[in-house]
Amino acid sequence: MLTFTHLGVSRMRLLFTSLLGSASALAPVAGGAAAANLIAGSIAGAIGIGVAYPLDTVKVKMQSFAARRGADAVAMSPIQTVKCILDEEGVRGFYSGVKPTMQAQFVIKGATFLSYESVMTLTGDNVFLSSAACGIICAIINTPFERVKVVMQSAECDAFASPLECAQKLVQQDGLFNALYRGFGVTVLREIPGTYVYFQAYETISAAISGLAGVPSWVAPLIGGAMAGAAGWISIYPVDVVKTSMQIDLDGGNRENMIDATLRLWRKGGPFIFWDGITPKLARAVVNHGTTFLIFENLTVELQRVL
Repeated sequence: MLTFTHLGVSRMRLLFTSLLGSASALAPVAGGAAAANLIAGSIAGAIGIGVAYPLDTVKVKMQSFAARRGADAVAMSPIQTVKCILDEEGVRGFYSGVKPTMQAQFVIKGATFLSYESVMTLTGDNVFLSSAACGIICAIINTPFERVKVVMQSAECDAFASPLECAQKLVQQDGLFNALYRGFGVTVLREIPGTYVYFQAYETISAAISGLAGVPSWVAPLIGGAMAGAAGWISIYPVDVVKTSMQIDLDGGNRENMIDATLRLWRKGGPFIFWDGITPKLARAVVNHGTTFLIFENLTVELQRVL
């Protein structure tokens, strides 16, 4: 069972305290709405990713198996993958790397909502420019955390004593930048279109649900967020498969570029390999982003009253 001890409460508390200080400084300059977006996005993002994390582990295991298997090997189904994790690693195996991921999402989602809404205001609601700015910011913050996350998820659950040990081993083998920013370019290519589809889908779906008579107010962000998460991932999932394939190995610097990784995957499994793990990913997206937007919308309203 996942507990707050596993999540590193002291570090989360430190992040939250720093965030509150930043928000307090931001509020007089940018207004309470910006500070509310920052705080609500951070909290909602961390909770959303934590709730759905086991499904993400299943996705990464399926992608890593696909990247490493021989040309004649049969792909594992989600159920087979779950059984394999339970047999080999137990329940703990589903939570390898959860702490840095939640800490990363605490920062990333706050930056996502703040940067998106800020650029929307500055550009007169230009969704593309807002998505591009948001995607680049997220890739800069997210890539090191994702490198550690996917290495820990694809390895045995006791391969690393902590995320810090994993990061140190990566740096020792490949240098600081190359170790933690492997896959940065492909992450940018994933984040920009994914962010565009994500927010467009959310605005469209939540607005349509809100317009229905007799529908409780919480339904729109819950269903809108769930559908937006699914739509966003479907639009860029093959790119995510390539990114994971580039990031999972501890190979001491024998790095592929995006084109080489794509061609290698194609030779191993044809077009279908780029959709390995899509089922648990969509399930995770529905749970994660439905939870995230439900918390974000409600928490933003409450924070704007006090900031």
